[in-house]
Amino acid sequence: MALFPDPEGAMNFGPGRKFSFEAWVKAPPSGHDEGGPVLAKGTGGGGEQFACDFVGGRYRFYVWDGGNPNTPVVAQSTVAPNNAWQHVVGVYDQSQSLMRLYVNGVQASSATPRPTLVSNTHEVSVGARKGSAGAAYDLNMLGVVDEVALYAR
Repeated sequence: MALFPDPEGAMNFGPGRKFSFEAWVKAPPSGHDEGGPVLAKGTGGGGEQFACDFVGGRYRFYVWDGGNPNTPVVAQSTVAPNNAWQHVVGVYDQSQSLMRLYVNGVQASSATPRPTLVSNTHEVSVGARKGSAGAAYDLNMLGVVDEVALYAR
């Protein structure tokens, strides 16, 4: 697990903002904690601004709507990790109503974002995240993540 602190909120993608991420992931198709992330910003239970994780053994990209924090916007894919290197990319642009998840250059899922995101200055974590605000880093993925990048575009 790696943590990237955000004390000044430079990675806090507020209303009207755009962001994207990419990572190379080599993971088995099963054995992950449900919700074990490739990367995540925030804590579980609705405290995430965004995350790319595994649910049902498949890649998922989601954001939490700041106007209604109990309702995530989810782009759930049917693509599973396969023990080979996979290039995973997420794109979010609220002004263009664009939220997509790509695996190996192919769109794996999409969703329509809402107007706001949960405001969040929590660190970005890679390979693990907290299941709730008071928890330890208790949701983990199996495998390796390499060349993670986060962009404000």
